[in-house]
Amino acid sequence: MRNKRVKNAFTILEVVLALVVLMFMAIMVTAVVPISLRTVRTSSDFTQATSLVQHKVNQLQDAGYTNLTGPGLGQNGLEIVDGTPGTPATNTLGNATATFEFTDTDKLWQYFAGGMDDTGARVTNATSPRGYLYIAPYAPSSYTNAAGATEYGLIRATVTVQWWTSKGQIQSFSATTLIPRVTVN
Repeated sequence: MRNKRVKNAFTILEVVLALVVLMFMAIMVTAVVPISLRTVRTSSDFTQATSLVQHKVNQLQDAGYTNLTGPGLGQNGLEIVDGTPGTPATNTLGNATATFEFTDTDKLWQYFAGGMDDTGARVTNATSPRGYLYIAPYAPSSYTNAAGATEYGLIRATVTVQWWTSKGQIQSFSATTLIPRVTVN
């Protein structure tokens, strides 16, 4: 009868071993959770940036070649960029180069952690998210017109969104599109 009772009970060694395994698993879980949360946030930030960049690329393609000017893209035009930049005033040859910002127009601070404080107000500092648009002539599309001037059949537009991680590292996502000159006959 004594043997039967011993067979049904746990030894102290088995209990200690089970506790060690349980502690090891708990330590592993607590080590993995912060990493996975950081990965989820990073993935979310890149998804937001991708969506914002694609939206801006679509706006530029809809705006068309002739509207790729400061006034055309600005608040007095299509409201694609911040303010109303004066340059380039025109871009009829497609040879203008310019950089614009669209941080305020698209309210980028709403899409990234750290862009708003606990009350929902915008945080404005050096690490606030930013959006940039760079336009330039696309050299392979150049040709000489009848007046002897160089014109470009395509304008290259690069859209960049940049933000900072909780560890203070800068991240960015960019996309480039070509906007064709459309001539109506």
